[in-house]
Amino acid sequence: MPDLFAEREQILLNSYSAEEKENAKKIGIPYTMFTHEFYPFWNAFFNELGFNVVLSDKTNKKIVNDGLQLVVAETCFPMKAVLGHVQNLIDKGVDYIFLPSVRDMPCDNNKITGERRGSYPCPFVQGMSSIVKSSMNIENDIILDPLINFSFEEYLKENQLKKLGTRLKKSNLLIKKAIKEAYKAQKKFYLSVKERGRKVIDNLKEDEIAVVIISRPYNSCDRVISMDIPKKIQAIGMRAIPMDYLPLDSIDLFEKWPNLYWEFGDRIMSAVEIINRDKRLFPVYITNFGCGPDSFITQYFEREINKPFLKMEVDEHTAGAGVITRCEAFADSLKNVRTLKKEEQYIPEKKSTEPVFKKSDDRITYIPHMGDGAYALKSTFISAGINAEVIKSDDETLELGRKHTLGKECYPFIITTGDMLKVLKYNNPDKVAFLMPLTSSPGIDKKKNK
Repeated sequence: MPDLFAEREQILLNSYSAEEKENAKKIGIPYTMFTHEFYPFWNAFFNELGFNVVLSDKTNKKIVNDGLQLVVAETCFPMKAVLGHVQNLIDKGVDYIFLPSVRDMPCDNNKITGERRGSYPCPFVQGMSSIVKSSMNIENDIILDPLINFSFEEYLKENQLKKLGTRLKKSNLLIKKAIKEAYKAQKKFYLSVKERGRKVIDNLKEDEIAVVIISRPYNSCDRVISMDIPKKIQAIGMRAIPMDYLPLDSIDLFEKWPNLYWEFGDRIMSAVEIINRDKRLFPVYITNFGCGPDSFITQYFEREINKPFLKMEVDEHTAGAGVITRCEAFADSLKNVRTLKKEEQYIPEKKSTEPVFKKSDDRITYIPHMGDGAYALKSTFISAGINAEVIKSDDETLELGRKHTLGKECYPFIITTGDMLKVLKYNNPDKVAFLMPLTSSPGIDKKKNK
C-alpha cells in the first residue's frame, strides 16, 4: 500500500527543478505552514531570480523545542513550530528568511464579488512575520515579508511580486520571467495532485474502507505536527488519503455557504460533500488546540457529515500511544458499521431561511456592542424610524455565553452569543431583531488596487 503523503511530498518538492548556483545568495524558507502547498511557487520564483532556495529541516524534536523556548504568547502548535524552523534557517546561515504575509488564498473569481471578497487563512498565518519578529531577535533586513494576495492574481503579479523582486535588486525582465515560472510550477503541483488523487479514488475497491485526512496541509503533511496519524492509520490496514487528493474544485458551496470566509472551511466542507457520497470514504479530522477557525469549522463539519468520523486535537503534549489507541478504535468501529444490515445515516435538519422583518412589525433592533460604531448604527436606525438599542454586556452575558458555546470560540463570539440570549430571555422574541453585520475581508479593493 503506497504512502500517499510521501508521494504528495515528492510532488511538492519536484514540481520545479533547479540546480544550485555557485556563490548565489540563499533564501531560507521554513518547511512548515503554507510551504506545504506553495513551495513550488516560491522555489521557482526565487531560483529564477538567481537565488538558491534553502528549506529548513523537517519538523523534529529540536525544532519543536526551540519553538517552545522562543514563543512569547500562546498560539497553536504549528505556529510555535514556525519559530523553531526560523531558528533552524538562521543556524544554516541563509542570507534571507522568507516569511510572507499570505492575506488570501487562490480562489475562483465568483468568490471575490458581492458578499465575498476572497478566501482567507487564519490571522496567525497572515501575521506570521510579526509573530517571528516579536519572538526572536532578528535583523529586519534579512526578513522578506511581502504582503501576498493570491486571490487577486493580476495585482499580485503587477504590484506585490514586482515590488519583492525590485527589493532584491532584480530587473523587470527577470522578475517577469520568475513570475511566469512560479505560476507554471504551482499549476503543475495542483494538476499532479489532482490527477494522482483521481487515480487513487478510481482504484479503490468497492468494499474497501479508506480514510480521508481532513486538515490543513501544515497539519496533515508534517509528520511530527500530525503525530504521524496518516502513517498510523495505514499501519492498521486502511489507506490514508490527503484531502487535496479529492476533487474539491468540483463542489460548488457558494450558494449554501456564501460567506464561509475561511479558505480551509471551503475545502473541508467540499470534502464533506464528496465523502458523504462515497460509501468507501470516512474522515479523520486533525486539528490543534487553540485553532480559532476550527472552533467554528468543526461544528459545521459535524453538522454536515453523515458518517462515523474521528477528530484528533493535537499539540506538543499529545502522546503517540494515545493516538494509536484512538486510530485502532476508529478502525474497529468502521468494520462494525460494515457488518450492520442497514447503515443508519445522520440527516441534517433543513436550515431555516433568512428572517424577513417589516417596519410595521414594530420590532426593536438590538445591536451587539462590537465597538463605538454600534451607537452610530443605532442613530441611523432611529433616524429611519426604526427603534434600536445597543446591547450592554454584563456578568449575565458572560454566563449565558459560556453556557451555550463550546468554550473554544473567541471571546467576542461568546459575549455576542450571551448578549443575544439575554435579550431573548427578557423580551418577547416577536418584538426582537438582531443586527449582525458581515465583514468583507482583510484584503484589498480590487477596483482601486489598494
